[in-house]
Amino acid sequence: KGYENARKYFSDNPYWGEINKGQIIHAINVFNPKNESDLRRHLYAMNNWYYFYEKNQMTPRFIYDEEFTRMSDQVGDNRKMPFVKDIINIAFKNLNEEDIVIITNSDISFATNGIKSVRKMITKYECCFSFRRDHYGELEKVLWTIDDVSTLQWYVGSDLFAFTKRWWTKWGELFPDLLIGKPNWDWIMRCLMGYSIKGKDIWKQTINDIGNIACCNDIIYHEKHDSYAEKPEVYLKDKANMWNWILAKEWFKVMTNERIEELDGGEIFNNFNEEETISNYGEWFNYIKYMKKTWRILK
Repeated sequence: KGYENARKYFSDNPYWGEINKGQIIHAINVFNPKNESDLRRHLYAMNNWYYFYEKNQMTPRFIYDEEFTRMSDQVGDNRKMPFVKDIINIAFKNLNEEDIVIITNSDISFATNGIKSVRKMITKYECCFSFRRDHYGELEKVLWTIDDVSTLQWYVGSDLFAFTKRWWTKWGELFPDLLIGKPNWDWIMRCLMGYSIKGKDIWKQTINDIGNIACCNDIIYHEKHDSYAEKPEVYLKDKANMWNWILAKEWFKVMTNERIEELDGGEIFNNFNEEETISNYGEWFNYIKYMKKTWRILK
């Protein structure tokens, strides 16, 4: 109560300074490294995070598997992964409406001005995300500027999402029950952010533009590594992958008022497969290929 009263006093005071901006919580589901490479990559990221923790730009919230009441094994997965909603709801527990949660994977690092970019975008839209940049080879230098990060290889996936508790309370119910570390959860979160800002007009955009109004460019990076979920031999056999694909297809059917064209494998957006309309077309092409193949199987 003493904290709540003090917060209210300074919020009501015209000289409240920074207090009304909301604190930033960095939420990470703690990953158990399976080999020396995993351990090295995650220790590198943690060293990067502590730069921002020590400057009070954000506060860590490590979330352990023991805190979850369910995991992906409930959908037949052999590798236990948490549900995205559970991570977010745990992170927001006991926070105020203006407080902000940043979600990243446990091997993601921030550019030196990255948190300031997040704060700026949150002030405008109450939500934001960032596409990842990949470094090939072992990372050594711990701190990279945005200019440094922009020289790395762009990747189609988004590995940072941030929003206020107020935004999540309003829009979170529209987010399907997807698993983290599996296909589509990042794409749908990005679309939901765009939808919260522009409404149904986002479905008139090409795939690479949807949600980009809330994109913070070149603020995260990581060391490129093999991904179990992306292995061709297991991709369509992985039950957790398919769980996310099924929910994604149903979500887009509802959100786009049935604009999915079943016969051609899942076309959703106008011209989204035309090379001249898509930046980073090569990266998008592989994702589009998997989407068409998977949705034909689910037909």
